[in-house]
Amino acid sequence: MPAEPRSHGAIDSHAHVGREVYGEGLERVLARAWQTGVAGIVSIATGDSPLSYAETVALAHSDRRIWAAAGIHPHYASRRADLWSHMLDVLADPRVVALGEFGLDFHYMHSPRESQIEAMKMQIEEALDRSLPVVLHLREAHEEALAILDTFGHSWRGVIHCFTGTFSQAKDFLERGFHLSIPGVVTFGARARELEEAVCSIPLDRMLVETDSPYLSPTPFRGKRNEPAHVGFVVDKIAELRSTDPEQIAAATARNTRCIFSLDTPEHHLV
Repeated sequence: MPAEPRSHGAIDSHAHVGREVYGEGLERVLARAWQTGVAGIVSIATGDSPLSYAETVALAHSDRRIWAAAGIHPHYASRRADLWSHMLDVLADPRVVALGEFGLDFHYMHSPRESQIEAMKMQIEEALDRSLPVVLHLREAHEEALAILDTFGHSWRGVIHCFTGTFSQAKDFLERGFHLSIPGVVTFGARARELEEAVCSIPLDRMLVETDSPYLSPTPFRGKRNEPAHVGFVVDKIAELRSTDPEQIAAATARNTRCIFSLDTPEHHLV
């Protein structure tokens, strides 16, 4: 088994960490993250079950290095009537730092297109009302997402989670104020050439890193369950592509994550 790289103080800006994912191994997963130098984790509740919101927030209250975000994933958009009140119940909690992930997924289509669009609009309105940053999941829906965002006429405070597109697509979101979060896909070699090119051009002050655990394990763990300790592989690959030190990438992306999610406020400071 390959050794975990040092994470150099990176923050995993998007992961799904909870008992329902890691079972009794959760404590070991978190211990490995801290041991490799991960400075923090933003854990995302997507609405796969109504209880997931409260459980994710409870985990954030158990460790000051973990924060929560809550949203209704496009996969569950058709269930939004059942999930909405559970999401709202946690949004005012001081450990909840964003509304998301939500958006459009026209690849899997687990919810009908119109349900996804309506759920996205509802959550944008809620985030704007609460002055919360947004975390967007967008797959095979680039133009449709831009059209929805532009109807709100807003300069966005938010993150395009798991960005794997071209630099041309990146520019569309950068121009609207978004930060872009880079996942382990950047380590996939020939399958990630366009993303590699984009990573070389995205301004470092607009970039985050993530694992999307337990999904999208980076090379050399592809095909295995992902975890936050692996964020160091993402940091190392970005550093290689940009011909710089991993410490610089980790420091810049951690700083961006703290800024976009207001993690340095008294309620959200690292200890």
